Order: sequence, then C-alpha cells, then structure tokens
Amino acid sequence: MDAIQTLVDVLNEALAMDRAAMDHLLSTRVPCNSMLAEHATVQVWHEAGQSAVGVLGLLNGFVGRLAPNRVVVAVYEGGTLMRFEVGTVVEGEVTTMAWRLGG
Repeated sequence: MDAIQTLVDVLNEALAMDRAAMDHLLSTRVPCNSMLAEHATVQVWHEAGQSAVGVLGLLNGFVGRLAPNRVVVAVYEGGTLMRFEVGTVVEGEVTTMAWRLGG
C-alpha cells in the first residue's frame, strides 16, 4: 500500500477515536527558528515576521520527500475537522478527491 495513503488512514482512525484531541493537535503550532522555517519540505506557517510549525507541517515534510506533488490535507466542514485526505499539488494549487467531486 502507498505510504502516504497509509498515513492518511492512520490519521483518520485517530480522528474517529478522538476528534477533539486530533483537532487540538492540528490547531497547535509552536514557534520555530529560521532554519526550520526555511526547510525544503516541512510546511511552516508565517505571519507578521513570526514562524510556527505544527504536526501536519512536519508530516507533510515527510510526504514531500516521498512525493513532492502530494500532501496530506485536513478537511474541515463548517469549522469542524471531518477527515484527512491525500491532496495533489498542481501549479501551486492543492486539490483533493472531495474538491474534485464538488464537496
């Protein structure tokens, strides 16, 4: 099985077991230094001169090493974390199966 899909499956299993914990974990970011902020594949949040990293950014750093055009996406509906999906990056834009199906 595809390692990235396996990662998404595990994240979805954890989400089904404890949505509140997974939502809190995903919304938590910690300040990071410029070396990490400039990492080639780890996704880092930047705002007002500050950088921070979260668990999904680290996981996508791993995914970026396996397949540079794929990412793990947290799908929210109405502000609620619903599921994780594998996304595809094309020309800087991320699409997922749900997006392609219109929902």
